[in-house]
Amino acid sequence: MSNPVDPNLDVPVDLVREITRYGGLNPFGLPVWRVVRAENVLRQSFGIMRHMPDVSDDADMTDLEPERVEEGEFWTPRYQFDGWILERWFPAECWGDCLDWAHEMSEDGATPMMGEWPRHGEYYMVSLEALAEQPGVDYWKAHIHSEIWAMNVADVTPAVYLKEQLYLERVAKERKTEAYLRECDHLHASVTKPMLATMGASAQRVRDGLQAELRMGSVLGAG
Repeated sequence: MSNPVDPNLDVPVDLVREITRYGGLNPFGLPVWRVVRAENVLRQSFGIMRHMPDVSDDADMTDLEPERVEEGEFWTPRYQFDGWILERWFPAECWGDCLDWAHEMSEDGATPMMGEWPRHGEYYMVSLEALAEQPGVDYWKAHIHSEIWAMNVADVTPAVYLKEQLYLERVAKERKTEAYLRECDHLHASVTKPMLATMGASAQRVRDGLQAELRMGSVLGAG
């Protein structure tokens, strides 16, 4: 299945034409630079996805379960924010070895997790932030010029730049996951564990639920 959303959706045709004229084309005849809305940039992945419900910060997390679990192909947002951004095309070699890409497996250990290796290269944002309003072509031309100048001054190749950005993205994701796990640990220590230590009827229902979930052979008693 091809990308279900055109990244150029919502982008004025005149802006696409001017950015292409200013930034040039890559070896495959596509623009080196593009201005898009971040929410329209999707990436392909495979495996298992758990759709969690949207809840408020003060919601009871003890019984929170996925609304549904799906397995197969997914197209998910590349970036975790909305707004106008500038992206640069990076050639295939910047994205790593195709064999390493193919060996990234889902949690079942058999399904390749990544989509197709970008043999024609792929785009990645160089904006520092996403803009709510589209500022116009002159802004983006100046942005492109400053990006080229910065790379030349720092003597940084596109491959090194992209690896740094992907590393920072991975670190941010890991920190977000760690924060979520700490929150779960705190919840277990402050809510779930004390509840399991009581003898009340509600606590027994929780114990019974855990017993069913874990498929234990005996009743889980208090303490």
